[in-house]
Amino acid sequence: MYMKYKRIAAVVAAVYFVAGLFTIEAADAPSLGSNWPNSADVSRSAYHHVYRWQRQGVTYIQVNSASGQPELAFAYTATGSLLLPVGDPDKVHIDLSSTTAPLGGQSIFDDGMVSVVQGATGFNVIASPTNSSQLRAMDESTCNGDPIECSRVN
Repeated sequence: MYMKYKRIAAVVAAVYFVAGLFTIEAADAPSLGSNWPNSADVSRSAYHHVYRWQRQGVTYIQVNSASGQPELAFAYTATGSLLLPVGDPDKVHIDLSSTTAPLGGQSIFDDGMVSVVQGATGFNVIASPTNSSQLRAMDESTCNGDPIECSRVN
């Protein structure tokens, strides 16, 4: 009889352990694109919320308005960047070969690798002046639709 209860207790403990793992995984999920992602706000601005995640060598940045509306998201590595379809991508300019922000722009985020600055016409993502030599921008103008050429960096 004692062995039966011990076996039941072991099964119950295993179920709670597995359920706990799934709960931890769900709580750690980035929720990219949502109004209030599961991440700390790392914004420099009172008018924006900025969220940052890292997964498998890729850094993801999302900028939301003060009310939580997603405005932009992008991903970057040391070899390139990608604007993600979040918010209004037409108002975002990514130039990781530049460290110059537009005049009068408001700095929203800077992690030492990239900076996000809001200018009069939208958002500019530039290389941080402190680490601009570590990032290389992809040259999309010369790839002619060839995936191999498009993956090369300057």
